[in-house]
Amino acid sequence: MTRAAEETLQVVFETGFEQEEGYQLDADLIGQMGWIAFDGGDSFLESTVNGSSGLVDGFLEGGGQQAYLGYLPPDPELNTEFLSLLRPFDYPSGDFVSNQRLRFSVVMSIVDSSNEQRDNFRWSAYNTEGFRLFTLDFDNETKEIAFALDDGEPLQTTGYEFENSLFYDLTMEMDFQSNQWTASMGGVVVVDALPMTTQGNRLDLADMDAIWAIYDPRNPGDNFLVFDDYRLESINRALPIPSILVVGLLSDGQCVLRLQGEPNTRWSVSHSNDLSVWQEASSDVSLGNDGTASWIDSTAPGKSHRFYRLAASHR
Repeated sequence: MTRAAEETLQVVFETGFEQEEGYQLDADLIGQMGWIAFDGGDSFLESTVNGSSGLVDGFLEGGGQQAYLGYLPPDPELNTEFLSLLRPFDYPSGDFVSNQRLRFSVVMSIVDSSNEQRDNFRWSAYNTEGFRLFTLDFDNETKEIAFALDDGEPLQTTGYEFENSLFYDLTMEMDFQSNQWTASMGGVVVVDALPMTTQGNRLDLADMDAIWAIYDPRNPGDNFLVFDDYRLESINRALPIPSILVVGLLSDGQCVLRLQGEPNTRWSVSHSNDLSVWQEASSDVSLGNDGTASWIDSTAPGKSHRFYRLAASHR
């Protein structure tokens, strides 16, 4: 069993949309504090979209101000099918390549339409080259939660549903080293370890977009997405301390060892009979994805005692 790696979180970006952060309640969110929008044709919208985004107060009890997307239809002349609201992330280092895992979290609720027209709302991850990696979709007509990858396939249901006007804690974890993402709603895993890209697209994160997918642009619903506590964190794990454990002896006296350390690394094993003179026994032992490997010392028979140590392999 490997030693658990200690996990630390570093905030990349967070906002609660409060006045003390500089957010104005009586204005569109677009244009405030770095928030921008795009329509379905990838056109940058630098000004108001007829009030389709903004801030509300008190929808989440005790939560102060929240952001919203939807309710008022975009300019009819735009014939907008998708309205994306985003705030590009500004990584402290200028590039997050060293951050192998990220966690996006938000508190969200979808308020139903009063005009019998219902749309979809989504959270989509985009990389720095502008490609959409994956999407979590909320269908306000069926109340189904679905997902889409970057393979061009239609939305696929998760088997889970949501309820209108209830607030959910949504968390998405992204592991860039293993090319996997996971999504949880209220602690329940709704998407488990799916690929972030199936097309070999660049694995990084530029923005996490709130999207209003309008079913009929001529008759949009007045439903809307309310969200708060929008946060991105990098997840850093302290590397496990390399260790070597004697598991036991085979019937012929060979010694069975268990090596533990950082997954997918290589080590050399040395042994000594007196802790003074050391002899390299193997120069290239590979630890697997779980950070462990078994190794047998075939020269142990006949030895009353023996000591072992690990060193990084230079092969």
